[in-house]
Amino acid sequence: MSCNESWFENLKIDESKPSKVILGDNNTQEVHGSGVVSIQSKDGQKKLIHNVLHIPALKKNLLSIAQMMEQNYRLEFDNGECLIKDKKNRGAIVAQGELTKDRLFKLVLSPKSTQALTVKVEDESSLWHKRLGHLNYDSIILLRRKEMVTGLPLVGKKSDICEGCVLGKQHREVFEDIQWRAKAPL
Repeated sequence: MSCNESWFENLKIDESKPSKVILGDNNTQEVHGSGVVSIQSKDGQKKLIHNVLHIPALKKNLLSIAQMMEQNYRLEFDNGECLIKDKKNRGAIVAQGELTKDRLFKLVLSPKSTQALTVKVEDESSLWHKRLGHLNYDSIILLRRKEMVTGLPLVGKKSDICEGCVLGKQHREVFEDIQWRAKAPL
């Protein structure tokens, strides 16, 4: 059970029949939905916990031992420590926690957020200028007009100065007269 809606990868809210959960102190809380929570294991892999209840009124997240066992996780309790291991991944440690003074095991789980990042190039003229080996813009326009390159978009002349072109056009200074010259290797 979790109170953090942001932890859910997909949350199904069922408003047709609201259900309630009775907690250890006989207090009842309303379930707003259920879904999949994605966490990051100790080795950095993404692990999924299915059928997690979303209860916004909870103050702490609660983990069901039986539910974890049903989802192919093995739990070990020894010397005031709890280890959650993945049976499918040769017993890799997913999470671990220590026994607190109120006789609960506090697990520190880091939710794995899924992100998709995209990059968009604003100026395709300079991109194609670089792709074609710093070819001048007149030649790129000619290539486009004569359809000599497939997928070449319509590019225009750029007034910006290309740093690579400037550095490539610099000439080298001649070496000054050297005072001595080697007569043999090394």
